[in-house]
Amino acid sequence: MNDTSAVPTPCSGIRATASDAELLVTFAGELDMSLADHFAPLPALVEARGLPLAVDLSEVTFFGAWAADALVALRAAAPAGAFSVRGANEAVRRTLEACGLAAASKVNILHV
Repeated sequence: MNDTSAVPTPCSGIRATASDAELLVTFAGELDMSLADHFAPLPALVEARGLPLAVDLSEVTFFGAWAADALVALRAAAPAGAFSVRGANEAVRRTLEACGLAAASKVNILHV
């Protein structure tokens, strides 16, 4: 069975969808400190679900240092080795590289 269901999230800039195979978290708009309170419960949700985590950044228009920290928190909450980033544009990739997160051992960036 490969049902997909929405997981409640506290704001429109963060969406989560679960299937039998993975938890997909999609970020949209500007990822900055203004999302901190909305983001706070997300790592616990990821950990509780225990599914591989994919993060879709294809709708992101700004990706700052806070966003890099958020990815680190999500990666820590995901099952070991079950974390990937999708849709990272050039600006996002540059930020990840500048923060030392772009290495395959840290964040698996899929170019889809």
